[in-house]
Amino acid sequence: MTWSRMGAVGAAVVAVAGLASGAVAAQAPPLSTPGDVSRIELVSSSTVDGWRYDFYRNRAYPCSITGYQTFTIATRSSMPPTADALLWTFLHGGGTGYFRPDGTPTSTAHMTEESAAQQRDSLRVNALNARVSAMGGVRMMAVSMCNRDIYGGFGLADPNNPNTTPDGGPRHTNGLLATKAAVQFATTAHPSSDHVLYGASAGSFGTFHVGFGLQQQGLAPAGVVADSGVMNTAWEDATGDSPICGHTEEWADIYPRRLHPALTTGANDPDQSIAAGRFRVPVLDVWSIGDPGQCGTTPMACPLRDGTRPTLGSVDCLHEPLTRVLAGDPRSDSMRLCVTSPGSERHCGVHTPTTDEGAVNTLAGEPADFNGKILTWVRARVLDD
Repeated sequence: MTWSRMGAVGAAVVAVAGLASGAVAAQAPPLSTPGDVSRIELVSSSTVDGWRYDFYRNRAYPCSITGYQTFTIATRSSMPPTADALLWTFLHGGGTGYFRPDGTPTSTAHMTEESAAQQRDSLRVNALNARVSAMGGVRMMAVSMCNRDIYGGFGLADPNNPNTTPDGGPRHTNGLLATKAAVQFATTAHPSSDHVLYGASAGSFGTFHVGFGLQQQGLAPAGVVADSGVMNTAWEDATGDSPICGHTEEWADIYPRRLHPALTTGANDPDQSIAAGRFRVPVLDVWSIGDPGQCGTTPMACPLRDGTRPTLGSVDCLHEPLTRVLAGDPRSDSMRLCVTSPGSERHCGVHTPTTDEGAVNTLAGEPADFNGKILTWVRARVLDD
């Protein structure tokens, strides 16, 4: 069963409000549902290099194996707690995961509670985050993905998950709700006239999911910066048999059920939602054409929305539908890059170019310092929001 067929079984139609219909959808709260902030607790605080890091745990949302969803809010020590600042929220990567029919996880990575140190380091080491922290007038936040659900879980049952909470309850996938809760908490606890979502790899997928969900509840971000990943169910189907970037039948049967059904229909991919006017947040889509995680420049017959199938490199094909839609929005942009790691034999093969310190673009059409252009785009979105 392919990704889109799985989505069609679970939720055949998506309404303008972003809701799926059908039996599965009847179990799913609408995407406009706010996150639960009632069980958020401050765990620890630390100060490093002039920044205060407040680490929180949300006991409303368990991780897949042990612990709970966490997040960290970083504020420059010289900034008063009451100062109005842009909230920059980072969604890290980590791929997809699920539980096999026998209850074993495909991997335990990104299925247990994230630590304060891990989240603090993600804001300090990541190249684009480091550039943002130097902008001034910014408050930063790192969120967790301990359900390994590309930030798409919405409190529904997690297929085959044998783990339980300390009180014996089931552990659901809830990455979308937990991230919404973190943004709600941060923008309430601290004055935030604007907020921006930035994600890399799995977090790139997540920016669209979370941005769409927040918009539905009236808390739309000023912009989304998505590095390397975007939902394109037609591409998923076309590459399904690839030994490099395809997915197994087991994955296609189980994994989509871990996400809100409105996200897996094959009729509500980001380019479709934007074209239909359902998703109205400005988007900056970033990728390197040789990304090995998406089969790089391997040529393929690319299935496009107009029914044509031009030959494109696999990564370009993944992003092409969104690129075409974003071209009609002067607030949005697509950044097609070639970023190669020093000494690597994979030409243009960096997976998440925005995260690499010293990364340089060599493809015509975009500047070598592409992160600098991203900062300019962010400033413009804050001004025009």
